[in-house]
Amino acid sequence: MDLEGHVEILLPRDPGASVEVTLKEPADVTRLLSGRKPAEVMRMVPALYSLCGTAHAAASSYAMETARGDSADAETRKVRECLVLMERAREHLLRIALDWPKLNQEPPDTETARAAMPILPALRAALDPEEQAFSGHFELTNLKREAYVAVETASSLAEQWVFGESLTRWLSRRSQAELQGWIKPGLTGAARLIGNLDKRVGDDTAAVSTVYLSDAGLVLPPESDDLVPETSSLERHRAHPLLAADMPSLSTRYLARLVDLATILVELKDLRDRKTDLQVTHETAPAGVGIAETARGRLTHIAVLRDGKVESYQIVSPTRWNFAKNGIAQRCLEALPDRYSEERLDLANLVLGAIDPCVSHSVRIH
Repeated sequence: MDLEGHVEILLPRDPGASVEVTLKEPADVTRLLSGRKPAEVMRMVPALYSLCGTAHAAASSYAMETARGDSADAETRKVRECLVLMERAREHLLRIALDWPKLNQEPPDTETARAAMPILPALRAALDPEEQAFSGHFELTNLKREAYVAVETASSLAEQWVFGESLTRWLSRRSQAELQGWIKPGLTGAARLIGNLDKRVGDDTAAVSTVYLSDAGLVLPPESDDLVPETSSLERHRAHPLLAADMPSLSTRYLARLVDLATILVELKDLRDRKTDLQVTHETAPAGVGIAETARGRLTHIAVLRDGKVESYQIVSPTRWNFAKNGIAQRCLEALPDRYSEERLDLANLVLGAIDPCVSHSVRIH
């Protein structure tokens, strides 16, 4: 059963023709989950997904709870949020370590990727050793030292190999001049990539105006030909001075992923001293709707119960929004210049890496 889906991109040879974006939908989970009790669904869903499994667990829990008129206590929600944030940070670290070097014609940073893999299981073992956070209520009586270590490990990896300086120092860079002070020495692969993007593609390549899902008030993508809102790291941090733009460039989109990573890790560092003060960002949603924010955007689960059992269940991944007809991927790809084939394919892959590096995809010129 394919639960992740696949995107096929056809770039037209003829100038002015439309880019074709086809999302091969993942398998429908309704038949699998229909007739089951909420507690059973909350146990099953995390095991079904290798990609963003923790976010799926959180979204499923929220959907099931609100569908039956229930709500997890504040402590449970905090632990869920911490685990979702760490999963998001780890995904950013993995993509930056393994995918970004290829865009610089550099070898992948497998050492950092290997070091990043255990940080989520370590935090889960410290915060939720009985694996109850996504299936019921529990009390976190004390914060184990292992939780501090997991957060510190993730922060150290990012500071050493991604930013080349402390998280707070990097986040304090809020002007283009300050950003260039980080880019020009080229001390990390991330700094070199942002610098190379600025030189290679400029500010206008694949730059289009956009609307954001958090402003649209939608749960499902529209079936009309209307503009489909995007959901992304850029959406979450669009007010940041380095990211604020009516038509974000490719380098802005990659930079947004760095801002998201640094912001997450600073927030998680609050665990060290102020567990009870950790901010929970889960927003209010309609009954039966559960939301979790992943590295690539918003994940939504929608559940309908009848007689205490699942009648229908939908999962709306970030890919459904970003690769829809008139979605942000299609509009960015259509804004690419009509250059010769190899360079156009390279630019298309840069666009896909900026919008959704996790989804399986193929790009062809047709």
